[in-house]
Amino acid sequence: MDWYYAEGGQQRGPVSEAELDNLVVAGTIRHDTLVWCEGMAEWQTFGQVKSAGSPGPAAPPAMGSIVFLSANVVYSTVFLGRYGATPGKMLCRLEVVDADGTRIGYGRGFGRGCAEILSRLICLIGYIMAAFDTQKRALHDYICSTRVVHHR
Repeated sequence: MDWYYAEGGQQRGPVSEAELDNLVVAGTIRHDTLVWCEGMAEWQTFGQVKSAGSPGPAAPPAMGSIVFLSANVVYSTVFLGRYGATPGKMLCRLEVVDADGTRIGYGRGFGRGCAEILSRLICLIGYIMAAFDTQKRALHDYICSTRVVHHR
């Protein structure tokens, strides 16, 4: 479907729906920009057309995932670097240590947080492998050379 839009008092277009979505993302078409396509009786604001059920551009679905993953990495980095454990591990009296048993720092905490993403991305196999490992280490523990131990 071809769309037309008004910019600076001039008619622009035709543009495809994909191009229209790109123009919205770029800020060229706003909520109050007049748009028209075949089948419409008159020009309407993009906001009216969008609320009438015509699909407007959605926020990229990956953006929410990126924010969530970033927050998780920050969470892991701060708690592991500062306390050696996340709140859930603290409740269970567990601690994350390196190969020689010393508490990990912020750098290794950051690396472990990033490696946990990989453990999740492969259908949680990175976590499941801990059930079959003699040392009960998950993939992210192997990547960062860490261990989860009972707090002394």
